[in-house]
Order: sequence, then structure tokens, then C-alpha cells
Amino acid sequence: MPYCGYLTDAGTEKAGDRFLVRFAGPCNPEELRIVDILKRAFPGVWISSLQVQHEYDYEHFVPNYVGQIDIADAALERELNRLLGLLKEHITVADQSDECHALAMHSYPDPDPEANTFHRTKIGSLVHRAKPYSPWSGDLDEAHRLAAHLEEFIVSHPAYARASWLFPAPPSSKAKRFDLPSVLAETITGDLNISLGRCIQIREVKPQKNVDKIEDLRENRRNSVRIDEALEGQAIILLDDIYRSGQTIGDMVRAAREARASEVLALTATKTMKFAQGLSL
Repeated sequence: MPYCGYLTDAGTEKAGDRFLVRFAGPCNPEELRIVDILKRAFPGVWISSLQVQHEYDYEHFVPNYVGQIDIADAALERELNRLLGLLKEHITVADQSDECHALAMHSYPDPDPEANTFHRTKIGSLVHRAKPYSPWSGDLDEAHRLAAHLEEFIVSHPAYARASWLFPAPPSSKAKRFDLPSVLAETITGDLNISLGRCIQIREVKPQKNVDKIEDLRENRRNSVRIDEALEGQAIILLDDIYRSGQTIGDMVRAAREARASEVLALTATKTMKFAQGLSL
């Protein structure tokens, strides 16, 4: 099960003759591999391991994670803080990929526990309007709006902006007006300087939403896709609309590594609350 989370606070600060990078939030940044994310985005920048500092916040202690970082100039500090802001705004998912993010949670529980209901986030509502759940539903205009949000993330994240290829998740059903991940990928690659790849489905699978048990989800997607493009030494992005258990992305990661991609990044519009270890909203 993937470890998911976000940061409520993150930034750099001067401490004497050195810089510190500080993280705070409901999730452990080490579990989220935040330091690896920063090192990938800024190759050559030295960052120490994180130390935990507890600060008292009214009724309880809040863990802060602090590390030293080698910042050469003000421009690098601005870029670093821009990326930290991105990590505060979006969800980080620690899974089989080198790095994975979702723009937002798909939904969140009602504050009243007795209501026993969920409400879609802004991005979750956009996905719901765009996604074709039948041959007659789906909205291409909303799909293009969703693609714009994903594009903004890609160009704002240094590691994602350097990727050479983008591969959408393969469709699990042909009985739809259009396939949302494919439309998103075609729109993004048409707007950005990135090549459109294809994950080829080599056997029939069920839609993941129709499978409940984690072991059945794994078996449903196991070895179900291949990638024929020669990716040796190249960074790629794997794209899906909704991240549930991570089995779809996981099998795409396997195929990408078999194609010898040097860096496998993943990006989805939303992450469901189900199968979200570590996340507390």
C-alpha cells in the first residue's frame, strides 16, 4: 500500500553561516522521500539527513524535520522554495516509481463523523465531470481544463520538466466515449516539448474500481502492459487520472524499468482516500 501525504509547512532559513530546510505536517517527510525529491530536482545540491525537532503547538507537540542544505545563491533558494511550495499544495505518494504526485485528493470526509459521507475536492469534481463513465458521458472541455492543471505541475517541477516522454495508463474498457488518460496525455504532449508514448495492454484486465481486495487488484494488473519504446537513459512520466491502490501505476513502472528508463516519475489528477496509508485529513 502506498504511503501518501503532504506538507503543511516547508521552507529554507538562514542559520549562521549555513542554510536549513524545514518540513512540518501530518506525514513523515522521510516516508514521503522528500529529500530524494529535492536531490532529484536539483542534482548536485547537498542535503543532509533529517533530524526531528518537536515544537509545542497549544495542546500537543508537533514534529518538525530539519536538515542542512548547501544553497549556492539566491536564485537556487527561490527555485527550491518554489518546489517546496508545490509539495505543500499537492499530494506526494511513495510507491514503486522514483517519484509520484497527485494534484489533490479525490474526495474528503465530511467534518461531521455521523454524516458518513465524502465530498469531492475541486480537482476531484473536475475529474468526475471530465471522465466518461459510459458511452454517453464525459466532457472533453473539462478534460482539457484538467490537462492544464497537470501541465502547470509538470512545468513547475524541475524533475518533471526535464522528462522526455509521457505515457498514459492504458484504457481498461473500450465502451467509453473517449479514454480520459489518453486525452490528457495527447493534450499535454501537444502543448509541451515532450514525446507521447504508449503502454500496450497485452492481456485483458478488469476496471480496478470493480475489484476490492488488494491481492485481487495486484493479480488483475500484474504483467498486463509493455512498453516498446527504447527508453535507456531517459526520464519519463507515467500519467493516470485517478490513483486508487497503485497497481496500475505499479505495472507501468515495471514496464518502464524493463524498457530501461533511467527515471520513472508518475503523476495523477487525484488520489482516493482508500489505500492511502499515512494520510490523515
